[in-house]
Amino acid sequence: MEYLIEENGKKYFKIPLNTKGSVNCWFSTKSFAVIGSGCNTGNADNPFILFLSSKGVTTDRMISLKQVHGNGVIAVNEEMLSIGNGGEIGIGDALISDLPGTPLMIKVADCLSIQIYDPDSDAIGNIHCGWRSSAQNIIGQ
Repeated sequence: MEYLIEENGKKYFKIPLNTKGSVNCWFSTKSFAVIGSGCNTGNADNPFILFLSSKGVTTDRMISLKQVHGNGVIAVNEEMLSIGNGGEIGIGDALISDLPGTPLMIKVADCLSIQIYDPDSDAIGNIHCGWRSSAQNIIGQ
């Protein structure tokens, strides 16, 4: 399986997190950059929105958080999804969810992006992990 994909001159990685292919993780470069908070869904030409749309992902359930290089973990519930469109649901550096069809967005530059998947519950986690978060044991949270 090829993980590095190039489409329309832009490269990204697609990594399946389960054998069914129903849980995937996409890593993009700054050519898909999200500037500021949320993902600016009002602009149909936004490269990030176009990328997600081409993968069958809608942003109405996608959430993010205000990342602070700490160890805060937010367990996403249905009520939080009303913010959608990449909106920030709180302060922390990790999102976890067992809600189907819920994209969890984090932003990284020189930090690590760690994804966790539990096949028994179909729960996923998306962690923004720099040295400060590592020192505070965010993964162990």
